[in-house]
Amino acid sequence: MPAAPVIEFDHVTVRFNREQGLESEVLKDITFRLDAGETIVVLGAAGSGKSVLMKTAIGLIAPHEGHVRLFDQELNGLSEEAMYPLRLRAGMVFQESALFDSLTVGENVAYIFQEERALEETEESRRVAEALRFVELEGTQDLMPAELSGGMRRRVAIARAFVGGPPLMLYDSPTAGLDPVTAHRIMTLIVKLRDTLQVSALLVTHRIQDAHLLANSRYDTSTGQLKPELAATSFMVLREGEIVFTGEERELFAARDSYVRKFIE
Repeated sequence: MPAAPVIEFDHVTVRFNREQGLESEVLKDITFRLDAGETIVVLGAAGSGKSVLMKTAIGLIAPHEGHVRLFDQELNGLSEEAMYPLRLRAGMVFQESALFDSLTVGENVAYIFQEERALEETEESRRVAEALRFVELEGTQDLMPAELSGGMRRRVAIARAFVGGPPLMLYDSPTAGLDPVTAHRIMTLIVKLRDTLQVSALLVTHRIQDAHLLANSRYDTSTGQLKPELAATSFMVLREGEIVFTGEERELFAARDSYVRKFIE
């Protein structure tokens, strides 16, 4: 029997209430699956539903139609209490990092453990230090977010998302607003996390260069650098809440649709 997908959307529609009582479909009949070890890159213009899709995948937004399964568990109708352990298995990197300004770097990374109260203090400290070392921010535990650059804050957000060892990572525009050099560093960390810890990933971006790097790079542990090599990556393009393309990178670059082509030209 084939393994169950990590994320599965089955004809999912999400509606938001708008002015004058009118409803708008933000996601329209979305169907896809993310399998273990796979990465899906989601492309789309602002307002196409990318962030809503991410939040729906972990139950932060409930669909009006269709079904969402996370780790083969139906989310529809689950209480917040029942959904919490599922969310612990999915690390989320939000837009603009979303760090707690009043907490230190170490406290931000350790936040999941404070919620759970499941680890001894020494083990918690070890895991936080290990996560910060992974993102090349060793020794920053006592700094405040305001003391960090934008790229450093993004790396702390990645450390916070994976410190609990989740098998799934979700990235909402992780390089938005960063300069090209810093963006490449963030993407290198994402590839490193994928390849060294074998996590599945759903990544939203408008930067085709980020998507290309994911699809064509592997992390070389011996050099600490990326090397050219195909990775299990597929692409999905959203337009006004609908999927207008799914496929591999070569199919994406061969697409004739004008909306799809604007992301690759």
